[in-house]
Amino acid sequence: MSEQTAKTTDIYALTSLRGVAALWVLLHHFSPDLFNLLPAMRWFQPILKFGHLAVPLFFILSGYVLGIRYLDRFQTIRFKELLLFWWLRLGRIYPVHLAALFCCLLLVISSKHPVDPRNSLDSFLANIFLVHAWEYEFTTLAWNYPSWSISSEWFAYLLFPTLAWSVCRLSIRTTSILFLLTIPCSVMVFTLDSIVFRGLVYIIPTFFGGVFLARLHARWQKTIRFRLTDFLVILGIVLPYLVTNEKIVHACYLVLFFLLVLLFALAGNTATWIWKSRALVFLGNISYSLYMTHALVLMVLGGVIPFGAMPEYPLITRILTTLGCLIAMFAAAIVMYYFVEKPWRTASRRASRSIRPQTQSGP
Repeated sequence: MSEQTAKTTDIYALTSLRGVAALWVLLHHFSPDLFNLLPAMRWFQPILKFGHLAVPLFFILSGYVLGIRYLDRFQTIRFKELLLFWWLRLGRIYPVHLAALFCCLLLVISSKHPVDPRNSLDSFLANIFLVHAWEYEFTTLAWNYPSWSISSEWFAYLLFPTLAWSVCRLSIRTTSILFLLTIPCSVMVFTLDSIVFRGLVYIIPTFFGGVFLARLHARWQKTIRFRLTDFLVILGIVLPYLVTNEKIVHACYLVLFFLLVLLFALAGNTATWIWKSRALVFLGNISYSLYMTHALVLMVLGGVIPFGAMPEYPLITRILTTLGCLIAMFAAAIVMYYFVEKPWRTASRRASRSIRPQTQSGP
């Protein structure tokens, strides 16, 4: 991949899509309290209860973006290139994860409620080393529970150089077949009720599918130009209202996510203006911090706001409380982004210069 190509891979619509996905997760976790505050919001329950499916969308986006940026670099695997890649990936996810984990520790220590048995020393150490989703029977979520997917992401990052080296040696036809196979595989793993190493198996078909899609994109973008993204987004919103079978909805969403990433990638920065708006792009920029902090804020809010008794309060009180909760979650994300995520990402890039191969352009 040429340096010029690398400079043109910032597709604002994909950043905005990631932001919308993070907001979907937030509202999914906030919905029980939201419905107590504003019972009329239960009308949105069908779409909000599937907010956990934003996680496979994150995985697809992650595989695609890394594939666009790094596939050609790993046509030949060099030790320094491996160190550079893993260092930058760790600098991208670990500081926020660690900061959120220790915030969670402080909340648990200061809590007046009984200690959750899931928040054990063993699980805390597993969180420290980003392996807490690598369990044979991954059934419980401990500490900052959204971070399980970050543990899965780290596993995918460790695999990525070998995957990229292999994908670069595949024909377009073979890559196309493998990409198509990842779609039913993704549907299968996200609809099965029982599966071992769930935290790792979840990410494999979705992340791999994103990487295959990145390999195919360079060829497809020369011949395909169509934009159905807005229609698919609307379809995704109304889908849970039209289909009552949850497994069918799961399957439809997984297919929809692959199509959305594909179409947004093909449209590039010619997508509808709303996907390039400053508000949505900013939401996408802070999406990781929002994803990693909203559960902590909800933990704090749950200790100070009597959500169960809120239906008895005046409407204006409940509206203001709802706005206050949302503001608190976004404020925490913005603080995390500007004081942890962004500075540490910049610092890791600067530190990477000492191991950067001299013949390679920057990430």
